[in-house]
Amino acid sequence: MSPSAPVRWIKPTIPTRLGIGVLALVMTIGMMAIVFTNNLFYLITAILLGFVAISGLLAEMTLTRLGASRHLPQEVFATTPTLIEVEVRNGKIRAPTLGLFVREGSDGPFGVDRAYGAHMPAQGSTLFRYVLRFPRRGIQHFGGLWVSTVFPFGLWEKAVFLDCPGEVLVFPCPTQPRIDLRRAIMDRGRTELSVRGHGDGLVSIRDYVAGDPSRLIHWRSSARSGSLKVKELERQAHRGLDLILSPMMPEHLEAGLSLATGLLLEAEAASVCFSLMTHSMSLEPGQGRIDLHRALRHLATYENAASFDWRPPMADHPRPGIATVIIHEAGLPPPWIGECAAVPIPVDSNTGENHLPIDTSLRPESGHPRPRDERTLDERTLDEWTLAS
Repeated sequence: MSPSAPVRWIKPTIPTRLGIGVLALVMTIGMMAIVFTNNLFYLITAILLGFVAISGLLAEMTLTRLGASRHLPQEVFATTPTLIEVEVRNGKIRAPTLGLFVREGSDGPFGVDRAYGAHMPAQGSTLFRYVLRFPRRGIQHFGGLWVSTVFPFGLWEKAVFLDCPGEVLVFPCPTQPRIDLRRAIMDRGRTELSVRGHGDGLVSIRDYVAGDPSRLIHWRSSARSGSLKVKELERQAHRGLDLILSPMMPEHLEAGLSLATGLLLEAEAASVCFSLMTHSMSLEPGQGRIDLHRALRHLATYENAASFDWRPPMADHPRPGIATVIIHEAGLPPPWIGECAAVPIPVDSNTGENHLPIDTSLRPESGHPRPRDERTLDERTLDEWTLAS
């Protein structure tokens, strides 16, 4: 984000508004001293010039022996305000550092003030916080910081460049789905299925089989029947969310990545197991922040496919009981969507609106694919979400 580091021993200096007034006053009084040959005017001119010289000298001393380091957050999203922390250290043994302004390297030595610190003790440090917006996803590099001061009299502003390299991976800007769409997807992903296994719910009581754990023996039924009976319990199997990102046109790719990011965040917040599949990577189902960051890192560095012929294995072998969301180009839907019994959910990328069809049920209980909704969709739609069983 910053240009190449400037020469360290050159400290840019500009006069402040007060400094310009003082210099104008000094020149005026100096001209009067020459014209009138009055020693009092010479004395006043010398005193004012002394203040100007002392101001520059103290500012130079304030900016010596400074260092900086960055503390970058783990989650950074494009076009979203992000809190950046910069720690500036004072390496002077006895002298404090006063009145510091901190700017990014791209702001220039006298650009917009990002943060201000009034006092930094000798051999101490101060943590500066300010907000940045990253315009695009991907890896963003930091080169350094500009630190300036107007200490002590506010006549001059002197700046110094501090090397502070760093980089951060910016995730795509998340697009929040509408509340009805979010509820429809997350309810399907969070619904629990009763399957036989180790749990708390009682399914039935059956005869004992060699190898059954003794803790499952139902003693009351065993005493009544005269033979060992065991409890058969149920466990709750949580459904999940499979997210498929189909190849898209370059002008619509960022909108599709934003939709995928928003859905992954919603799934993680709802404690739903999720997976991500693209033409270049397939992430196994996971849950929690670690798996979320793995998926977001892939979306942050995602590069579009060269063709639209990619077919995910999930289209041929869908996982039972799993809600699948397919993000694809509205004008070029993948040919395998119909085979997945897909129900289209169009999204207008210009306004960020997404519309949930009236019929949003998943695959019927009979196991036959539900025919696709033939209702007319807005042809101006740029992006489309597809919900499948």
